[in-house]
Amino acid sequence: MVQLLTNSPSGDRHISHNPARANGFAPKNGKAKYEWNFGDGSPLVVTNVSYTRHVYSNISSYNVTIRFGEGSYLASNNFAITTINPKEKLNQTMVDKRVKLNHANTDVLSLPSWYQSTVLKTLDLDYYQSELNRLEAAKVVAYTDQEFLEIANSLYNLAVPWAVTISERKTGPLLGEYTSFDPAIVQEIFPGSVEPDLSLYKPSIFNWQIKNIQSAVTESKLKMIDENDQFKDIISVYEVEVTSLSSDESYFIIQKDFSEVNFNSASSSPSKKVGSNTYVVVPSEGKVSFSFFLNGSQAPIMFVSPKLSLLSTSQIVDVCNFNARCEKGLGENSKNCNTDCASVGWTWFWLILFLIAAVIVYTFLQIWYKRKYEQYLFKDRVEMHNLLAFIDNARMNKLSNQQIRDILTQKGWEKDQVEYALLRSEGKNPGMFEIIPVDKIASIIEKRRASALADKKIVAPVNPYPLKQGSPKPAFNPLGQQRQPSQPPQGNKTTTRFGQQSNTKY
Repeated sequence: MVQLLTNSPSGDRHISHNPARANGFAPKNGKAKYEWNFGDGSPLVVTNVSYTRHVYSNISSYNVTIRFGEGSYLASNNFAITTINPKEKLNQTMVDKRVKLNHANTDVLSLPSWYQSTVLKTLDLDYYQSELNRLEAAKVVAYTDQEFLEIANSLYNLAVPWAVTISERKTGPLLGEYTSFDPAIVQEIFPGSVEPDLSLYKPSIFNWQIKNIQSAVTESKLKMIDENDQFKDIISVYEVEVTSLSSDESYFIIQKDFSEVNFNSASSSPSKKVGSNTYVVVPSEGKVSFSFFLNGSQAPIMFVSPKLSLLSTSQIVDVCNFNARCEKGLGENSKNCNTDCASVGWTWFWLILFLIAAVIVYTFLQIWYKRKYEQYLFKDRVEMHNLLAFIDNARMNKLSNQQIRDILTQKGWEKDQVEYALLRSEGKNPGMFEIIPVDKIASIIEKRRASALADKKIVAPVNPYPLKQGSPKPAFNPLGQQRQPSQPPQGNKTTTRFGQQSNTKY
């Protein structure tokens, strides 16, 4: 027995679909009435609200018709309903959720071991597993449709994780807003004689870091995706490499509580605590590498500094802060900070110039390839023209391309020659991809020239040496050279109407 429940117009008491409202049957007042035909042979039901209950006794598909009106029926609509067994649906849904949960668990187990346990604890996959087990047990003892519906409601509201992925990964040098640096941490690490106002050292730290530190910081953000495609931040992982060019010892500062910074125990450089913050010692002219992660996605403030007594408070920060953002409010421009403010106009100019040059080179390469390929296939261009003439004639006789291929291959033509000629005869490019249709452009120019010549009046040239009556007419010879007589066919070879010798092709 399956129960159908349509929704109330207000949507405040029922949770299932409201076909009447979905199809535009919104009542204007309490006098509206609805006629329900459930498509199973049961009597029509008339209501003055846009929802009702109906029990189908069979698992099948039905066509439901609703008529709506005030006083008389003004509109009607049909929609399909496929009834399902709640118990069977619960079984399939539970299987699907367990598969997704297993997928998420597999993703976690593939993570590095030094932060794998933290991700497992954050996701709490055991909770979802226990909930599925509880609903599975309730389903076994459920008997009525209402019990199955309550289990289904709880199951659908349980959005299980299905994937753990790195949603963002970026690598770059150690930069940051120097105004956020806290020189007091450095002073606490290595006390010394300094200015009372420690904030004066912020620009000095930034300048010293740019000149003396080479760094690469890789940040990876791990997120969980649930079955509703909702994302949740888990942890942010940082892989750090720092090389010092200074002859003085320095300190990599992480302005984060020491208890919140989780270092990889395999790191060669041990972390230390100063106050509530964290730091790693960077030896003079040395290199350190280490990894750590933080919960959530908030990036910490990080910088490198020597002891403050080595720095001068008279330094000012250059206009360019090397943060990959062109900040005109700070005075950055393409002249004083080309790293952050590269000239976009010149970049586009050189890019367009490069593209034009590439197109020209490619076009010449395309023409060269086409000619070389054509010469390779046809040693004598007459052969190609004869072949094209034959194909045109065959098409006039209603022969298909495949029939033409069969005839020509039987006559001894090579497959590449036939395919080339077929493409040429169809006006297609048989060579490289054409960016600029050189042949079409040349054909248009040639046609225009021919048309222009046809419009001109042709005047016959005066022959200063008229021929005598009955003397043979000499061949046209524009170069003034003696034309060689054409050689007669050798032996038994004969020339066909396709311009080829019969013992070679036809």
